[in-house]
Amino acid sequence: MSLRSRAVVAASVRGGIGVASILAPKVSSKVAGYPAEHDNPSARLLAGLFGVRELLLAWLVIDAVRSPDGPSPSVFALQAAVDAADVAVQSLPLIRREGLDRAALGGIALAGVAALGWARMAREAARA
Repeated sequence: MSLRSRAVVAASVRGGIGVASILAPKVSSKVAGYPAEHDNPSARLLAGLFGVRELLLAWLVIDAVRSPDGPSPSVFALQAAVDAADVAVQSLPLIRREGLDRAALGGIALAGVAALGWARMAREAARA
């Protein structure tokens, strides 16, 4: 699969997570493994803001792959940096033993795999 195709698939997944976070924050929270008692208007508002972030990041990739010169490595590096930061932030509840192990571990796994994939795409784009 080409770099552009992989980028579109990854951006589509990111965008799908964004849409779900905006339109169905309660379901998204449950799927992500957060306790039901944490579902409240504040959490749903933050989920919507997270969804907007995910949609904008996805849009950056979709826009970049449409360039006739090919996508800039920095677009992929940004995606990798955001996901690496998500890994760090989601590690904090584990370190602090805050009872969010399922959600934090799932988020770390997803963001970690994504960060590695984006970093690989950044290297490929730099060589192109």
